[in-house]
Amino acid sequence: MAGMTKESIQLKNVKIAWHMSEGTTAFTASLYIDGKKAADVKNEGRGGDNHPRFMDRELQKEFHEFCTTLPYPGESYSMTYDSFIGILLGEWISNDDWKKACRKGLVFRVKSDNEDQYRTTKGKYSPELASAIREKYGDELVEIINERFI
Repeated sequence: MAGMTKESIQLKNVKIAWHMSEGTTAFTASLYIDGKKAADVKNEGRGGDNHPRFMDRELQKEFHEFCTTLPYPGESYSMTYDSFIGILLGEWISNDDWKKACRKGLVFRVKSDNEDQYRTTKGKYSPELASAIREKYGDELVEIINERFI
């Protein structure tokens, strides 16, 4: 896996047990590397580590080593496999929330919005509606969120 990148690693089949989540998010998922299933991952939700169970020990070693090469956002120390899986889970949850919002209409952000604010239109996403939003907001438009999932 010499070509391992952050982008080549993703969580799929994520199932979250919010009712069991105390100190951490309780979940199960599959960890994929380069499009192939590499491990089953779980967290009991009681504050412990994320536990990946790899089928291939060599791949497990490479994954752990790769994670230590990543900078920890906003910190001077390196990432661990546990914190990297936590970041992947956070991104999955965020994207899941965005997908739910996008089902209701066209979702977009403009520069004057706060980081956690977004706007929606009444109509469902369409290229025509997206074009109208671009025309209306121009350079103020940050992103049409629906387009992340097309």
